[in-house]
Parts: sequence; structure tokens; C-alpha cells
Amino acid sequence: MTFKDILPEDNLAMLELDEFGEFVEINGVLIRAVIQASTDDKSGNDKKNFKGLFGDFIDVYFRTEDYRNKKNSLPHNGETCHIYSREFDITKRFIVEVAADEMGMFHMTLAAYRQYKVNNYGN
Repeated sequence: MTFKDILPEDNLAMLELDEFGEFVEINGVLIRAVIQASTDDKSGNDKKNFKGLFGDFIDVYFRTEDYRNKKNSLPHNGETCHIYSREFDITKRFIVEVAADEMGMFHMTLAAYRQYKVNNYGN
């Protein structure tokens, strides 16, 4: 038995509801997933923000097979993605910035940008 044979079982352990997993609705598909909310100062995402825009970023992990069994195609970069999570109190539309199948686990970095008024008084 190889590492690649064992990995799918480890993915299931990470998604256990008693551990890190929760039920999340992604583009209308209800699956077990792990959501990690990023903060600008810890994630390095502050480099993606610029004057006039501010962004919220989350990372979502789920089993590729679970999503594919319910939908024909996986999310891809640049696509709009709708997320509903009761635990994180998220009902939001995001843009997929990163979408990658990592040995059976699908990883998405999602961004929701919003505009704010810039102070023109020397700041």
C-alpha cells in the first residue's frame, strides 16, 4: 500500500463533522467541507488589496469526488461561486481566485471584493 492509496482515507478524517468539517453549500451542492477564513495580516492577502478596494478571503477544502458526483464540472479560476455556511454565517458570492485538485482534495481560495470611499484629506 502506498501513500497515494492511504491519502483518500485521511481526507475523510479531516472532513469529519466532529473534527474540522461542516456541511457547506457550494453552487447549490451540499457537501462536507472545511472553511478557513483568512485575515489580511496573517494570510498575505493584504497585497491583493489596493486603494479603493477591500477583500474578504476564505479557503475551502472538500473532496473532489464528492463534488463531481453531484455536478459535472468543478469550479475554476475566475468563476463566480456562491457559498452558504451556517457555522461561519456566510451567504456570499465570491470569485474563485485559486482552484486546484490536490490529490483528491479540492482547494479553492475565494475572494469577495468591495469598494469603500477613499478619504481625500491627505490619507
